[in-house]
Amino acid sequence: MQDGSEKAVDQKTSVTEDMILDLNFVPQWARREPGSHIQEERGRKPGRRDQDANRDARRKRPQGGPRDRRGRGVRDDRRSPSRGRDDRRPQRDARERVRRDEPRLPVEVKLFPEQHGLSTIVKKVATSRRAYPLVDIAYLFLGNSEVCSVKFEGRNGTAPLNLFQCQLCRGVASDQESMLVHLVSRHLDEFFTVEETEVDAPTGNFVCVARCGLSGELLAPPNHHSYDDRVREMHRNRFSHMSESAYRSRIETLRDDALVEDWREASRKRTVYTLKEPNAELEGPVSYAEAEQFLRQHLSKKLYRKTHRAVAPLHICRELDDLKLRRCVDEALRREQQFPLSLLFSLRSAFKHMHLHVFKAGQGKGMNFVTAHKPTPLDPAHVVEDIREVLRHLCDHPGCKHHDVLEALRPGKTRESPECRALLSHLSWLIERGHVIEFFDGTLAVPLGGATRVKTQS
Repeated sequence: MQDGSEKAVDQKTSVTEDMILDLNFVPQWARREPGSHIQEERGRKPGRRDQDANRDARRKRPQGGPRDRRGRGVRDDRRSPSRGRDDRRPQRDARERVRRDEPRLPVEVKLFPEQHGLSTIVKKVATSRRAYPLVDIAYLFLGNSEVCSVKFEGRNGTAPLNLFQCQLCRGVASDQESMLVHLVSRHLDEFFTVEETEVDAPTGNFVCVARCGLSGELLAPPNHHSYDDRVREMHRNRFSHMSESAYRSRIETLRDDALVEDWREASRKRTVYTLKEPNAELEGPVSYAEAEQFLRQHLSKKLYRKTHRAVAPLHICRELDDLKLRRCVDEALRREQQFPLSLLFSLRSAFKHMHLHVFKAGQGKGMNFVTAHKPTPLDPAHVVEDIREVLRHLCDHPGCKHHDVLEALRPGKTRESPECRALLSHLSWLIERGHVIEFFDGTLAVPLGGATRVKTQS
C-alpha cells in the first residue's frame, strides 16, 4: 500500500508539473487565433465558419444521378440496393429510438477543479506578474482528468437521489446492484489471491462450445455447469462497460469437435481464489462464483456508503460500471468541451477565495482573466513624468510589449543602458501595483473605467 500511495503522489506531481509547463509555454491558447477566446465566451461554437463553408461547398458541388430538363436532380427509384444505406436506416433509427426512450436519471453532474491541481495553478499565478485567460485554465483542467473532479447530486425540485459510493476508489453507482458489480469487477483481487491449478479435463458429451465474440476466447459448452460462471466472469473482468445482456448477445455457439477439444484442454487449468485474510466463513481455494458471493454477502457492507451527494475524480467517473451514470458524465463532458461553463464558475469562485483577482478585458462582453495583482486605474496627471510617459504610451498603444515600449520611449538605447533600466523599473512598479496589466503572452495594457475593465488592442 505504501508503494501505491507513493506512486499516486508521483503521478499527481507529474500532472501538476505538466500544468505549470502549460502555463509557462501556453501551448493551448498560443495555437489559437487571436480573438477566439472572446468568441467562445460569447457562446459561439469554434469552427462554425468552417462548418458553414463546408456546407456551402457541398451545396455547390455537382451531384451525380439523373436530372430533369432544367438540370435539377430527380429521385431515382432504380438505385442499386448494393449500397445498403436504406437497409441500415431502420436499424439506426431503432437504436436511436431506444437510446432516446431510455429513462434519464434525475442527477445533476458538474465538473470542478481538484484541490491539488488548483493549488498548483494558484501558486503559479500568484508568483507570476501575468494575467491568464480563465477559459484556457478551465480547458487545462478539462484535459487532465487526474486534477478534475465530478459532483453528483439530485436536480432541484426532484426527490432526494440515492447514490452509492465506493470507499476504496470513490466510484459511484445509482443503485446497490451496480455498486456490488463494481466491487466485484474492480476490487475482487484486493481481497483474494488468484492462482491457476491443474485439474482433470471435463468429461461428458459436448457437441458445441460457446465462444466470446469480442475476445475470441472459448467459454464453455452451454450444457456445462461452468458456463454461466464463465460468462459472468468474462463480462465483469473485461467487458463491464456494456450490460450483461448486450455481452451475452455477442456470444456465438460453434459446432466444431476440434474447438471442443481445445476447450477441454484449456479447462485443465482452473483459476481459484483464496482469501488474503483467513476467515472462518470461507476456507480453502474457491471458484470465481464462490468468491463473488462471499464478497457480496460478507465484505461489501463496509466497502461502500449510501449518500445523496457524491464527489469522485474524473478519471474514475469516465470508467464507471453504472452505464446510466457514465452516460450522464459523458454528456457533461461534451457540454464542457464545447464551453466549460461549470468549470469557469468553480474557478472564478476558487480564485477569488484564494485572493486572486478576476477581471474582464476586450471589446463587447470581453473575456475573463485572472491575476495576482488587482487592476487599479491610475490617472497619469497625478504621477511623475517618467511614469506618466509610460502610462500615456500604453493608453495610446495597448497590446505592445516591453521591447516596443523601450524602442518607442528610449530609441537607440540598449536594454542594459541606465535609461532603459530605469524605464523598465518604472514599468515593473506599475505592473506590481496593478496600474499596468501584463498578459500571458507579454502584451501590456492599462485598466480604464474601473478595476474590472482593461483596455486592450482589438
